Amino acid sequence: MSEIQRLELEMDLDGISANHPQIKVRDAEDLKAKLQVLVEGGAEKLQILSDFDWTITKWKHEGKSCPSSHGVMEESDIMPQSFIKKVTDIFNHYYPIEIDPRLSDEEKIPIMEEWWTKTRAALLETNITKKMITEMTANTPLRLREGFPSVAKELEAKRIPLLIFSAGIGDIVLEVLKHKKLFLRNQTIISNQIEWDDGGKIKGYKNAIIHSFNKNEALKRHLGYFENQRDRCNAILMGDSIGDLRMVQVEERLVSYLEKYDVVLIEDETMKVPQQILDAILK
Repeated sequence: MSEIQRLELEMDLDGISANHPQIKVRDAEDLKAKLQVLVEGGAEKLQILSDFDWTITKWKHEGKSCPSSHGVMEESDIMPQSFIKKVTDIFNHYYPIEIDPRLSDEEKIPIMEEWWTKTRAALLETNITKKMITEMTANTPLRLREGFPSVAKELEAKRIPLLIFSAGIGDIVLEVLKHKKLFLRNQTIISNQIEWDDGGKIKGYKNAIIHSFNKNEALKRHLGYFENQRDRCNAILMGDSIGDLRMVQVEERLVSYLEKYDVVLIEDETMKVPQQILDAILK
């Protein structure tokens, strides 16, 4: 049995929508063809691009919602209550706009810029330090998806690059991975990065705002990364949203997801499907 045949059997691609309510496939035949290309290319041709919040991390753990990288900071008892109240008020104003299906991405982009500009300004007022980031990430309810450690270590062992491209806070992403001993040599993080002074206190930001609706434009500032990976012509892209659609019913927007992704996982807090695909490519 070939690796692609074994993968088809494990994932049941022919009857996947009917038999696996958590897994939806846009076009089973097209997916099989793409998987065949990945398998034939092997590790040498492969790179992985992934979001962080609610993609590498869980959306829920034991029935409770998990924070994003922004949420780690905004829900931490280390942070001043004045900051928490301010960013909560900002969130409550802008988040309904972000997930409003009646607005186009073009209409949302300037509003998202306004949102994150206000949030950045609020964070600057706190005089947060690197030490505080380390402390809050050590005690956060944020959880990595089941199976991510094994996926991450296998990618490193096979020297397959993993680009973590996040609209969250890169300093939080980095510290979470470090605490789990999972910030590995094959990984690159592109995200919103805090600039620190010599004493480890916030003094600004290293890059322009990255949010969920400008990732394509933000990537253009990092073309050197892709130039270095030019021989790796096969890619697996993992994300959790188009904008961010979690607040509406899955059924209402499933079509939108399937227009963008080959495979959509519903209420799956694991890395089982990526691991299956990786196993087929590497074995």
